[in-house]
Amino acid sequence: MTRSTTTAVLALVLLVGSVVVAGATVATTHAYFTDSETGQGSVVAADSFEDTGDGACVDENQNGQCDPGEDRIDTSDLLTYTNESADLVIPENVDDLDSGNNNIDITAESITSEVDLRTKNGDVDLNAGAGGIDLGGSDVTIDGGGGGVDIESDGDIDLAGSYISTKTKSITITASGFLNIDNAVIDGRESSEPIDLSGQRISARNAEITNKNGETILSARNNGGGELDATGATIESRGKNGKLSGGPITLESSGTMRLNQTALRVKKTATVEAYLDIGSATLYTDGTIVRDDDDALYYEPGSVQRKP
Repeated sequence: MTRSTTTAVLALVLLVGSVVVAGATVATTHAYFTDSETGQGSVVAADSFEDTGDGACVDENQNGQCDPGEDRIDTSDLLTYTNESADLVIPENVDDLDSGNNNIDITAESITSEVDLRTKNGDVDLNAGAGGIDLGGSDVTIDGGGGGVDIESDGDIDLAGSYISTKTKSITITASGFLNIDNAVIDGRESSEPIDLSGQRISARNAEITNKNGETILSARNNGGGELDATGATIESRGKNGKLSGGPITLESSGTMRLNQTALRVKKTATVEAYLDIGSATLYTDGTIVRDDDDALYYEPGSVQRKP
């Protein structure tokens, strides 16, 4: 076949391909050849080049990420999003959500987020069903500013590594299932309102929890309760000026309580108390530091086994 004949045949192939896809709503694949080379082969057109796109979504296949074809949610709608049957995913590409002086109020069956939530004077409310709330592993910041923070789920809550703060209001986190605040920082150093953290079981290993004058409560008693593990945590009543304050610390479990290498500090006028609920439970206090009215950990019932 001569060069001129080859060129004519290839041009005809491209022309026929264009006619086949004309008017169809499919992706077009272009193949380019030169008339100086001959050879054999095939060109396969992809079914779709659809981009996954940016933005939050309803996670229909419940894999924790936004896939092609899943319903997208405008960022402007996220600050007050309500869909109790939706599995909401807010990926990192959404960027931080800042409501200014307004509230952030998000309700869904489950909430998975990789972005910071900030408000200057509004409240931050996250509410999920049994699907739970997952902010763990993303170093997410939830800054209530002058407002309060309320996080609640009928399932588990994972806030491991998160930073959660308020200046003047309360911080309330309630899980019907497992509450994970390992390595989290919960900052109420300017607040006189409570920090109330509860779950069926709680892991607060190496967490830093600070409140100025409000009571700090860690309670593993929801839905029958279970173990509280605060190994290596620092839990204090301390103001932003660094001085100890008078907010009491109350720890509750329905079973084993682990306070090894835990620092519990309040002003001399306040108390640190532990309630295990079950007389046969074990209280672990190896290396525990207590600073309160008598520099000793008060615990009940007296029949629990304390180690060491």
